[in-house]
Amino acid sequence: MRLRKRDLRARVKPFLPIEFTDEPLTSHAGLELFRRFCERAGWIDRLRDAFSERRFDTDYGSFRTTLLVVGMLLLGGSRLSHLRVLDRDPLFLRFVRLRRLPDERTLSRGLKSLTTPYCNQLNELLRDVAYQTCEEISLARATIEFDGTVLRTSECVEGAERGFNPHHPRDPSYYPLTAHLAQTGQ
Repeated sequence: MRLRKRDLRARVKPFLPIEFTDEPLTSHAGLELFRRFCERAGWIDRLRDAFSERRFDTDYGSFRTTLLVVGMLLLGGSRLSHLRVLDRDPLFLRFVRLRRLPDERTLSRGLKSLTTPYCNQLNELLRDVAYQTCEEISLARATIEFDGTVLRTSECVEGAERGFNPHHPRDPSYYPLTAHLAQTGQ
């Protein structure tokens, strides 16, 4: 069934009052603090501007889809199937500015539609955020940590090689390297 965009998207009022009580409503209240921080730092506006030129966007919108992936990663979700758990959380829906979350297949198609120029714009945004953070805390010394993680894949994934995983040497996998600034975790 096709839904209208206005039934999917939601407005976010400026501030949600935060009170510390014993009432267990949601375990993701930190998302509201993160949202406020991102708003004040100007990152939300820059993220919206990165997708403003996109002509043919999905019903959920690339901006909201990006917020959905960021929020899911912040809450510990690593697979698209974790959306089923977050679908009922009112603060997560507020964070991603939606009334209803897309299903896994819709989100997967939306992520596949991101082209290289948009990925480059997102990389530039992340780089600028890291530089801005480093300038604000004025580091005297920077410690960079390199780490690699083996990611097992299926047989038909392009670019995957065998032999990275010592426990499963015949399984094709990736071995991406990541670098983190130790002082900020970026």
